[in-house]
Amino acid sequence: MSSRPLGVQPEPGEASTVSSPAQGRGEAEAVASIVKLSSADDAILTPRAERRKCRRVAALQTSDEEANARFFMALFLASWSIGFVALFFAQLYLRLDAVSWPPAGSPPPPRLLTGVSTLVAIASSFAYHYGLMGVVQDRRVQLRRGLLGANALAFLFLMIQLAAAVQAQVRGLRWDGGAYASVFWITAGFHYLHVVVGLMAGVWLYLNASRFRAENHLPVRLWGYYWHSIALIWTLLYLFVFLI
Repeated sequence: MSSRPLGVQPEPGEASTVSSPAQGRGEAEAVASIVKLSSADDAILTPRAERRKCRRVAALQTSDEEANARFFMALFLASWSIGFVALFFAQLYLRLDAVSWPPAGSPPPPRLLTGVSTLVAIASSFAYHYGLMGVVQDRRVQLRRGLLGANALAFLFLMIQLAAAVQAQVRGLRWDGGAYASVFWITAGFHYLHVVVGLMAGVWLYLNASRFRAENHLPVRLWGYYWHSIALIWTLLYLFVFLI
């Protein structure tokens, strides 16, 4: 409200302090437009923020799932490794208790064929790792090649092991030929079964190779742990059961 007396006109060049109705409407419209713009910004940002939140939640869930899968695979590997450790100790007990090794009347195991199968097992482990490095770099062709090579070598390993089993039978190393022969056949058969399981998993991975990406290849990595484990176990078996 101006303090100028009524009827007195403002001096020339002096701004009037009284707002006109048109100016009031303009200010109200400006305020309304600002409110609308702010609401529109909120409407735009809210879905983005929601998507970011969903991505964070999905990442946390994926991380938890991967941690659980790794834990159960480690538990699985540890459980069947205990079986091999028990067979190792059984073999060691028989060896320490025997006057000669192999025991008198027991033929030695077929070392040549099992040596070749050991090299094949190691080669299959390298082939699988080659495929794994392919999917890590998003090269699915390399993944398929690696899995195909690993599966082919695993199948070759099984065929060589069958030939070695036939040779052992011909030599007289039968499964009912005493404690030494029994432990030998149980150990070889136990490992053979695990290779069959690994080959089945490898074939499944190969048939589903197109599903895996650099950011999503957990099954390939988990079965890689299994694949390398059975190759390592057989190498140790060959050294301590067949050679020494």
